[in-house]
Amino acid sequence: MSYEDVLEQEFHPSNNMNISAEDRCKELVLNSGNNSSTIRYVNFTNNCCSEGWSFDEPEVSTVITEYNLVCSDAWKKPLAISMFMLGAIVGIYIGGLLSDRLVPESPLWYLSSGQGEKATTVLATIAKVNGKPHPGQHVVAVFKSNEESKLVDGEAKMEMSARYQMLQIITVPTIRLRILVASFSWLVTNMVYYALALNISAFSGDRFINAAISGLLEYPGIIMGSLIIQWIGRPVSLSLLMGAGGMCLAAAPFAQTVSAGFTTALVIIGKTFIIGAFYINFSITGEMSPTLLRNASIGVTSAIGKIGSFLAPYLMFLGETNRYLPFFVMGGLSCISSLLTILFLPETMKKVLPDSPADAERLKPVIRNCCVKRKTELVATGNL
Repeated sequence: MSYEDVLEQEFHPSNNMNISAEDRCKELVLNSGNNSSTIRYVNFTNNCCSEGWSFDEPEVSTVITEYNLVCSDAWKKPLAISMFMLGAIVGIYIGGLLSDRLVPESPLWYLSSGQGEKATTVLATIAKVNGKPHPGQHVVAVFKSNEESKLVDGEAKMEMSARYQMLQIITVPTIRLRILVASFSWLVTNMVYYALALNISAFSGDRFINAAISGLLEYPGIIMGSLIIQWIGRPVSLSLLMGAGGMCLAAAPFAQTVSAGFTTALVIIGKTFIIGAFYINFSITGEMSPTLLRNASIGVTSAIGKIGSFLAPYLMFLGETNRYLPFFVMGGLSCISSLLTILFLPETMKKVLPDSPADAERLKPVIRNCCVKRKTELVATGNL
């Protein structure tokens, strides 16, 4: 048996899967006796690879194989993706500024911010799109009068200013807590979604089929999220989907004892639930915020969410040390977010959306609403 035969048959990673991850990053040098026909003494010493890398699937070309992002350079894999996500954070901020300039607001929003002429223009546009006659100046004047009458007092005008409302969001404990909880939900959904989406090919089964199924199931996830919020409300829906997704991901490592395919199925199902939660974040964050700050609230929370996207590649990179750890982290954080959502975020379904921080503060979380409703029923029946 020749030198090359020993290395190929006994010590190539494709043939011997018991080689540790650390040893896969080193070459094996064969030291034998002087007899060229037989090997009398074999001793292997670990050295750094000096002649390039051999991959298990050399026919597959990826960024990793192209630039040899393995072993001592493996840390560059998550860095490259994280830099992309960092650019997305900047893009969200710039996009938010552009949307405020390009997207027309409601007449009430313009009146609230002291832009009566723009409110008149929007009313005329609404009438034209709906095939209605142009609202006469009298109608517009009455509308403006009714809305601006709420702002006659100087203090009321100050309360409706964007700067004052932003200060209220920061200083009012209830609103500040809700923004923090919503931001945490955005962070978790972004982190889990991108961690799974960018690593779906690492799971058992055909990588292309897994990616196709995972992508196609995003549509049911979005549809599920859009329907469920109409039936059971915003916080309950968000909490339910986050909790279900978290439990699927936390259970995925234990499913290995059943089959690798079962683990992959749990991961894809968990990702589908998280996609539904991702959709609901937009609704609940905007609806619980005052009129003038809805865009800003969504912009701030989604930007914080991109921190999760930035961390996602590093989370999956931990799996090279402990393959169970990323799933426990994703599952645990999702379940924590589920609990915080149901405890602190307000229900906005079939409610008048808040125009001011005071209106926003009056919205109650689901659990408190249930307690108040139950207490009212007991009082009405004389049982309390």
